Amino acid sequence: MDAAHSFGEQLLDLSPEAWRAIGKAWSIVQHLRTWRRTEAASRGVPAYVVANDRALADIATRRPATSAGLLDCSGVGRTFVERYGATVIEMVAARATSRTA
Repeated sequence: MDAAHSFGEQLLDLSPEAWRAIGKAWSIVQHLRTWRRTEAASRGVPAYVVANDRALADIATRRPATSAGLLDCSGVGRTFVERYGATVIEMVAARATSRTA
């Protein structure tokens, strides 16, 4: 059995709760990517300078509620936390509790 087939079978075995968590994380990632695009445009820099996709995915998965939690996310450093931490934490919290997220 090839790796792609094996991965597909694993996806089929996920519980409804796991699928909801994946959907919620994807919604948060999309929201963060929209914010990142706007932030990058306002600063006149490429989006990856604000945050890379891996950082956004880790933030969406971990859903940090504090600056310390944000620092535990891949690709997030002190400068990011100082510059964007409060905004990102607020956005994640709002999306994580939203029924439509």
